[in-house]
Amino acid sequence: MNRPRLPFVKEYFQDIANQGNEEAQNLMTEYYDIKEGQGEFLAGRFIIEVYIEMQKTLEEQYYNDLPT
Repeated sequence: MNRPRLPFVKEYFQDIANQGNEEAQNLMTEYYDIKEGQGEFLAGRFIIEVYIEMQKTLEEQYYNDLPT
């Protein structure tokens, strides 16, 4: 998987948060807190890493759920 860009990841989680997903809402709050306190670079790294780990987990789940 190529490393995603920050605008894509922010939009992805913001869309999920707007649909009422509490975890995504908390993630976006944490992103903005980090951005305010430590800068956009660290906040961007944080949210991109969360996205990558989430995608890996979903991929593993998908392959584990396939019938053998």
